[in-house]
Amino acid sequence: MADERKVKSTPSDVHSEQGQLRQLKERIAELELENDLLKKWQRFLAEQRRKNSRS
Repeated sequence: MADERKVKSTPSDVHSEQGQLRQLKERIAELELENDLLKKWQRFLAEQRRKNSRS
């Protein structure tokens, strides 16, 4: 039989988890911004290569 002990969250555990969740959400936002910038840079470079290949 599996051990089915319930873990009770203390207020400090909840606060800590909320802090971690906030940090993760901030990191996700940073990564999404970086990803968008890299996509724009990639499009720019592709456009520049097309312009140069036409010359």
